[in-house]
Amino acid sequence: MSLPLVYYGIILLCYLVGSVSHWVYLSSRRRELMTLGMAAVITGFGFQTVLLAVRTLRWGRVPLTNFYEWMTFFSWAMILLYLLVYGRYRLRALGAFVVPMAFLALAIVGITPHDVTEFFPALDSVWLSLHIFFSFLGNAAFALTFGVGIMYLFQQGQLKSKKLGSLYFRLPSLEILDQLNYRSLMSGFPLLTLGLVMGSLWSLHVKGTILWDLARVLPQVVSWAIYAFLFVGRLGMGWRGKRAALGSVIGFVVVVLGYAHCGERADGFFRGDAGGVSGKPAADPRSGGRGHFVDLQPGGNLRSCLERKSGTASNSGVPV
Repeated sequence: MSLPLVYYGIILLCYLVGSVSHWVYLSSRRRELMTLGMAAVITGFGFQTVLLAVRTLRWGRVPLTNFYEWMTFFSWAMILLYLLVYGRYRLRALGAFVVPMAFLALAIVGITPHDVTEFFPALDSVWLSLHIFFSFLGNAAFALTFGVGIMYLFQQGQLKSKKLGSLYFRLPSLEILDQLNYRSLMSGFPLLTLGLVMGSLWSLHVKGTILWDLARVLPQVVSWAIYAFLFVGRLGMGWRGKRAALGSVIGFVVVVLGYAHCGERADGFFRGDAGGVSGKPAADPRSGGRGHFVDLQPGGNLRSCLERKSGTASNSGVPV
């Protein structure tokens, strides 16, 4: 078994222990469980940071080129933000929502390839890396708003029914939850916006249009529109409370659905398969069928970009 797989197993186990410990702590309030849970989360985060750093140094780029790397970075970003919020607010209950999401993000890619994708030259761009980086940081902040929104709706529901269970006294007050929702939204929306701008710049440079593949960018655009609506509502129209919490939950559900949609085609996109930049893949006759060539349409920014990067353009295509 390779060392990265060992690290992956350790991280997954740590986040599982952290998830269970946080939930049991909510019901029992036993401090030793919270200590165990935080120790497990911090240990898993440390291993995950090392794993990401090693992949970055080994391949000379940010590891964001396939679905496994996307979800690994996404779960890492969620835990990072949770630890920052915990250090500031000591909101132990938030971990009961964020840590399980980080665990699930890793668990669902357990059966996907962990190998580094050798991707299409046009995709080897700082703009594309920044697009993915900022987008996932923004969505990690929205994961916090999702957890906070769930807690807010639960707390408000108990107050409205006038039946306060034991969990009510173990969750933060509505005021604190609304404040944290506001700050997470104010952080996440600019990051997501910056990510979309970077993606548009990359697309404009390579393809000559800001919309590369509508099927892939549509979920991001829809989620951005939802959070833009919330952003404007909170800043300009004084939205608070239930409306903001409900919008945060709906927005993150759209984000998750968008990831599920894009994840099915992520690896093919970075290899330059159909639907990405490549057109139709074909076997490389000079490599005995290994690898593939990419057919290019005549003219355009893409062809010149590829010829400059590879220096091996031919009439039939460019080797990947």
